[in-house]
Amino acid sequence: MNQLLTLITFCIYGAFSFAQTNYNYEEVFVIQCGPQPIIIDTLDPSDNGIWQVAHPVKPEINGSALGDMVLITDSINPYPVSDSSSFEVRVLEEGGLYYGHTFDVLGYYRVDTDSLNDYMTIEVMLPGNPEYGWIDVFEDSLPDQNAVMQHVSQFVGWFLPEPVFTGNSFGWKDFWLDLRGLREVDNFSIQMMDTIRIRFTFHSDEVFDNRSGIALDNIRFCNYVEGIDELHSEWFSVSPNPGSTQFSVNIESPDVWTYDYGIFDLLGKRVGKGTVSNQNPYCTISELQSGVYQFVLSTKEGKPLGMKKFIRE
Repeated sequence: MNQLLTLITFCIYGAFSFAQTNYNYEEVFVIQCGPQPIIIDTLDPSDNGIWQVAHPVKPEINGSALGDMVLITDSINPYPVSDSSSFEVRVLEEGGLYYGHTFDVLGYYRVDTDSLNDYMTIEVMLPGNPEYGWIDVFEDSLPDQNAVMQHVSQFVGWFLPEPVFTGNSFGWKDFWLDLRGLREVDNFSIQMMDTIRIRFTFHSDEVFDNRSGIALDNIRFCNYVEGIDELHSEWFSVSPNPGSTQFSVNIESPDVWTYDYGIFDLLGKRVGKGTVSNQNPYCTISELQSGVYQFVLSTKEGKPLGMKKFIRE
């Protein structure tokens, strides 16, 4: 299987290969949620490399969700038995995890397998936390910020019903995975423009039943912060800065206001959170270690509105 390393930037498309066949990138992957470059890469030269970008001509999967091409476990032949075949997507961190705003993976899928032992997994590798390895978004357990082990569902979510990547979907269905909660794992660390790795793997058991496998279409990777320029706006201030015990959030407005806030260290780990208002504008920082931090105001829904750096003396 050819290894693929194709770097694509926003609104620039390139050709890439799966199973020794070249196709246009835009047929299957859509970068419409953010301008980050991504890399598509097949993983293990020793596997069968059954993932292809092609027009499918299989009994149960003979078309696409939207266009002509799909990403499929072989466009013609049944998938092999006792096999695991993967492809990887690498997304640059554009603030979606750093600020906890938007980090989504979404698209369409269609499944036709012979048993519940034939299935697809989605895994994520966090660049600043190699100790967690590949995180299975369905099955793993991770420590929270209190070092208490939690099921991965405490950190990732689904905006649509959780997909079933096994059995038979009886047509195309869509999935929408929300990964921004991964920033809440213990010792979370990330920098802007770090590379986040996402791996899709299809696993088959030893039973052969002449089935089609799984197909994906219109896959999107969204990692961004809305209104990034606003995060450096001058509409509010914090004082005193530097400070050692607490500071006040100052907003010149005649209206009643209440905002949630988060405090982040320079590695992007959240070290504090709370709520401030015009009636109680104070934020306690006495428990923080000396250093530089980021103070982010957000709406109740979690949308970041403004950011200030401050120094804890």
